[in-house]
Amino acid sequence: MKIAPLTIIILLLFFKSIFSLPYGFGLVDEGESLHNAQRILKGGLPYRDFFAVFPPLDNYYYAGIMKLFGTSIIAPRIVSTFIFSFAVLGMYLLAGPVSAILLIFADVAPDRLFFFAPIFWAIYLFVHKKGYIFAGLLLGLISWFRIDIPATFFISLVLLGILTKRKPLSLVILTFGYILPILGLFIWLIHFNVAELFVHQGVSQALLVTKLMELPVLSPLKMIASPLSLKSAYNIFTSLYFYLLISSLFGGLFWCIKNRNLVASIFLTSGLMTLPYIMGRTDVGHMVKGGMYLFVLLGIWTNSSTLWLKQLSRLISVLLVMAGIAQTVWMVKFNDTSTKINGYMLRVNSSYLPGTTLPSAKTLKSAVEFLQTTPQNQPVLAVPYMAGLYYLADRPSPTKYNNILGGEVATVKDQTDFINQVEKNSVTTVVYDPKDNYPDSGLELKTYNPLIHQYIMNTYQTVSTSPEGWLFMKRKT
Repeated sequence: MKIAPLTIIILLLFFKSIFSLPYGFGLVDEGESLHNAQRILKGGLPYRDFFAVFPPLDNYYYAGIMKLFGTSIIAPRIVSTFIFSFAVLGMYLLAGPVSAILLIFADVAPDRLFFFAPIFWAIYLFVHKKGYIFAGLLLGLISWFRIDIPATFFISLVLLGILTKRKPLSLVILTFGYILPILGLFIWLIHFNVAELFVHQGVSQALLVTKLMELPVLSPLKMIASPLSLKSAYNIFTSLYFYLLISSLFGGLFWCIKNRNLVASIFLTSGLMTLPYIMGRTDVGHMVKGGMYLFVLLGIWTNSSTLWLKQLSRLISVLLVMAGIAQTVWMVKFNDTSTKINGYMLRVNSSYLPGTTLPSAKTLKSAVEFLQTTPQNQPVLAVPYMAGLYYLADRPSPTKYNNILGGEVATVKDQTDFINQVEKNSVTTVVYDPKDNYPDSGLELKTYNPLIHQYIMNTYQTVSTSPEGWLFMKRKT
């Protein structure tokens, strides 16, 4: 008895979710979403009252989940994974079962890709000439979560609609549907007088950190010569993945011109526009988001009539799935410690991985307990911006200006405003990582934010130090 491919895909997604959902904790991205949701439920407004890098609905989405299911860490992951399952179904309908399986194993935590679900369904509606208004609305709605990726797909649909001679009225309707939610977004930003802050935090500083975080791609010679370690293995994998993305992008464009495959053309056009995004931050997470076309191409090519292309695509697909399984197994193995922090049961790592925002469980627990030595409603400061500490400690951040990574708060004015807000809130307790999570010199916070570094060192004194080099500090009397 044959099992339908869709059944296998559903089972794979289910088992992958079981393995990945309970493990790890993101101090930065996940922590920001959770902390911001806490602030919203207490009456705060994104940008005006606390730092937020993504458009407002990303914050209200987490706040809504917390309102329904309580302030847990696992609930948003479950809801996002459920939504992500519709992205897998959309990919299955667009490019076939292989593409859907690759999407499942693309990221260690698939719930982080939930926002692709409406994007894929918008593409599905466009390809099948159904509901142009709804296709536009879906892309515009996701712009309330993040602007960049849905924008590239919208441009792709319009360009390819023109090239394939779609009716002009259809493209006008698509554009109207896309613009309508974005117009609502700008009205919201202007109404609450946070448009300038949104552009500053979500666009200007995002470009700065992308430039700062540019990671070198290893040459084939360096990949062979690198001594084998966990870090080198990751760097080798990301380099190989990057080469695969670039070669498939340009090879795929040639193939699409020859074969006129609309679905692949849409993803490749979007991928071409996000190439600077990939080049700026060549880590797996960003390459997956910007290089979604790879899964589409591999899924289509595995059914190609050209034997060598079919066999090569199948081999690459198997290797990528194996790499995804290996990353998931590593994550489960690495997060080897259950620890209870302020009522939250976390499965995190017992040892520190240098150069990451993955402190040991003991340090994480100690940092939260140290921040909780202040009264509950009094702001505390975590530098660089580790919003997960604010969330776990249930203490608010003191400033709407961020310093997630060195280079984001770089101007004298921004640093001065940051310091003034910390002073205004009379912050007495600080957790400071002067190395900014990096083992190498030159990327410390003092390099890009010297005023903030000097302020902290002059205003606060160290009470204790973690094995990672975090400073637990109190205001000098």
